Amino acid sequence: MQELEKWIIGYMFLDDSIDVSVLNKEDFENNNFGNIFNYLKNRLENGEVIDVFTTAQDLKISPETLESFVDEIPDLFNFDNAVKKLKEESIKRQLKHVAKNISETLDNASVYEVLEYVEKKILGIEIIGDRIYETLAETLETYFEEVEEMQKRRLNNEFVGIPSGINDLDKFLGGFKGGQLVIIAGRPAMGKTTFALNIATNMANEGYPSAFFSLEMNQKQLRNKILAAATHIEYNKIAHGYINKQERNNLEFVIEKLKRTPILLGKTTNLTIESLKSVARKLKREYKIQGLFIDYLQLMSKTTDLVKELGVITRQLKLLALELDIPVFLLSQLSRNVEHREDKRPMLSDLRDSGAIEQDADIVLFLYRPAYYKRKKKEEIEKEDKAEKIEVIIGKQREGETGIVELGFFGKYSHFFDLYLVK
Repeated sequence: MQELEKWIIGYMFLDDSIDVSVLNKEDFENNNFGNIFNYLKNRLENGEVIDVFTTAQDLKISPETLESFVDEIPDLFNFDNAVKKLKEESIKRQLKHVAKNISETLDNASVYEVLEYVEKKILGIEIIGDRIYETLAETLETYFEEVEEMQKRRLNNEFVGIPSGINDLDKFLGGFKGGQLVIIAGRPAMGKTTFALNIATNMANEGYPSAFFSLEMNQKQLRNKILAAATHIEYNKIAHGYINKQERNNLEFVIEKLKRTPILLGKTTNLTIESLKSVARKLKREYKIQGLFIDYLQLMSKTTDLVKELGVITRQLKLLALELDIPVFLLSQLSRNVEHREDKRPMLSDLRDSGAIEQDADIVLFLYRPAYYKRKKKEEIEKEDKAEKIEVIIGKQREGETGIVELGFFGKYSHFFDLYLVK
């Protein structure tokens, strides 16, 4: 293998038009050869001429050594094939190293920790030599192309990001983007799960596969909510089978349509951050998911130090969003402080008991149902016979303004909608 490494280095002195971007110095088994290659690669990328004498002088090695690399190149040498073979051998060495570490750590770590290690290491192996950075100049080159694409989408009444399917919300946020951690927060009975599930279903209907993990509801309950929203048949009737012939026909029609909707409902008997990350990576590879939903944050905690652990979880989910280049939606309960105020509208300070959630979040959406608190004040029984207004309070938006979007909410149908649809 060291002969192959010398030939590749030697050939670099003969042809400065070759593409060596797929290789890094770590791909060379001989460290000295790797350092020589890295020096030559940097000069080529900077448009500088390379020659034996300058290289020998800068690296403090004899010119004769470098000349021997050139002289020993075989007559039928194929540079591209040589690079491919060297890269493959490098990957094999890395895989052997991972396998050795697995063997050494199995007895001292949980299965999920080992799996996460394996995934990160294997996915981190650079099969095609991608860089983990871009120069400022490279990002500037694409700026106007991005602007033109955004303007084109706006002219076609399309959103720049992934649409939520709720038009008024999309106008305010511009859609959701890869790498974002989106918090959907509120007190109990505000409709967090329904709101998130509506968005996940709408995304999937628009061709953006999504995955929904709930630690409160099983897959059948989530399915029933989706059916209620799609058919406008009461959730309780669907859940308990109280449907008439007309409703059954409606359900049959909608079910056939929903079968083609790319939404995955996770089994979450014992969901941990390690298992979630492992499953999310698999779903990204196999199903190309464009959105991940977790309901909800506080139920993922397994220790008594709640604030510290929740901070770790939100940070890990933000990093997962960046790694998979998808928006991650995290539902969160709010502290009881809300109930002690005259104005029950949530604010960012109500998240303080939830670790570093405010810091890690790109977007924070609070749900507030004025009608719920009015009924509660009058000690009325909760009724969901009529649609009501609900406020989606944008408490934080890293790339935009904060404010309030008013939507319609029909609790018995598990359905959020734009108010203009009923005007």
